[in-house]
Amino acid sequence: MPTRLVDLVPSIAASDPERLRELMSLLDAALGAVDPEEAVRGFLESEPPAGERITVVALGKAAPAMARGAAAALGGRVRRLVVVSDHTEPVPPGAELLVGSHPVPTEASVEAGRRLLAAAAEAADHVVFLVSGGGSALAEVPRPGLSLADLAAAYEKMLLSGVPIEETNTVRAHLSALKGGRLAAAASAPTTTVVVSDVGSRIELVASGPTLRCASTPAEALAVLDRHDLIDELPVSIRRVLTDPPEAIDLPPGRVVVVGDCVVAAEAVAAEAARRGIPARLVTTDLRGEASTAAVEALSTTPPGEVGILAGETTVTVRGPGRGGRNQEAALAAAIALDGRDGRFVSFGTDGIDGPTDAAGGYVDGATAFRIRDGGIDPDRALADNDSHAALAAASALIRCGPTGVNVADLWLVDRR
Repeated sequence: MPTRLVDLVPSIAASDPERLRELMSLLDAALGAVDPEEAVRGFLESEPPAGERITVVALGKAAPAMARGAAAALGGRVRRLVVVSDHTEPVPPGAELLVGSHPVPTEASVEAGRRLLAAAAEAADHVVFLVSGGGSALAEVPRPGLSLADLAAAYEKMLLSGVPIEETNTVRAHLSALKGGRLAAAASAPTTTVVVSDVGSRIELVASGPTLRCASTPAEALAVLDRHDLIDELPVSIRRVLTDPPEAIDLPPGRVVVVGDCVVAAEAVAAEAARRGIPARLVTTDLRGEASTAAVEALSTTPPGEVGILAGETTVTVRGPGRGGRNQEAALAAAIALDGRDGRFVSFGTDGIDGPTDAAGGYVDGATAFRIRDGGIDPDRALADNDSHAALAAASALIRCGPTGVNVADLWLVDRR
């Protein structure tokens, strides 16, 4: 990460900069606790895989850091290392780094997906898969009968319609020749999968489960699209593939371990708050729902005198032409709810990226809505237009840190002290 979050305090407008500094320090503690490089290195050093000719395949927003950890732990036993992520970041010498597209796959994603399948198929003694969130779009290969355009249409429709990430990844797993265990099935060697989860305990949904047996059926994926009234808006090939009989997928012997998730991050916030003498309470590690509604509920249910800690991933149903992401939408809704009142709200995407923007989220307090109006923007109109990025930018309320190399969903802090 280019900077500590606490170092961003001077660039963010706050009625109480010291309180903002405290909150950003809590988030720094969370990122440190789920450092993917150290987590992967520690696990592979304590429980090294068998074999002298190991292939390492890393996929997701935390892939470069996870790859560095694997290389440090396994040393010269690594014969091939392929890394697919959404950004360039240092990787071990000799590694193949591919940058895919997110949140909708492109030809770059397909090239990355084919490279991963080839690496798994060509592995000799053992394959170590390093899987983190964001991988669903970064590497993709359409199922037979589907085109990249078909997949892109499905991804985009689900994204704009606010389909929860669990349901979205259920659909993705059945449209892909890479996901739902198919990447691991390409290997003949034994496998180890190391996961940094952005969806809590449902690890088969991380990157749509490229190395784990799918827990759902094509009929369930079709039901997701029907439930959200999307199937008739998608190419007919989508329905055709999802009504085919389920295919048998044979996985090689393997094990799976989770080394980081939003629970670890949230607990680190709570521990750091206790160390600093800040009264805090872990509210939930299963945050979900419409971002704006969830933010207002979080404000109303956090008791005065406490900092509430929430982790998980919300959604946004896009109805307007604006730009933003779920964390910025939440921050704007909180700014409106806090208008003229005491309190602070921080929403932060742990990957450092929120939607198609350069921000990770936002910090708002009782004066933020005034600052937005002073910048010539009506906050209520901006929320209706899903234009949270412009509104928060006008108030200097955006958190801009760049990609963190971490992806364990979102962290929200509600400060009612």
